[in-house]
Amino acid sequence: MTDKLILTMDECLDDMRELANKIRNTVGTFECLVVGEPRGGLPVAVVLSHLLKCKMTSRQMATSEYIISQRPKVLVWCDDVIETGTTSSQAYQHLRMPVDHIRIDRFIRCCWIDKRWSPGTERQNDVWTQRYVDPQTWVVFPWEPIENVEKDKENFYAARQ
Repeated sequence: MTDKLILTMDECLDDMRELANKIRNTVGTFECLVVGEPRGGLPVAVVLSHLLKCKMTSRQMATSEYIISQRPKVLVWCDDVIETGTTSSQAYQHLRMPVDHIRIDRFIRCCWIDKRWSPGTERQNDVWTQRYVDPQTWVVFPWEPIENVEKDKENFYAARQ
């Protein structure tokens, strides 16, 4: 049986404020573009873009031409959960050309929740995260209807078989 972690909007906002502060404290004041991964990363990207006072788009809309036209100094890619790092790597490959072309100062990959880490293992630092949960824990976000949780979980695991 999978444990559930039901997050509140206050927890979301607190975590996003901390993640935004980490980004701000690392790169300072900057022109940035936040790119959200479709579905789960979009709510995270919206909140971070407001906190960082910068533009936001989805990865599907983040064409090379669009990114180049924005000329950001920092590109921040976001998702809600990282489990294996595959999506993060794919996003990096997708966004790398415009990053290399216009010499973006910093490319930051961030996820709200990291499921790659569990007690007794070393944390990975390739993606900025705010909260670590056990890989077997199902996370319910405040924007997800609680009555859909079981079906969402079933669809998620069916798509990975």
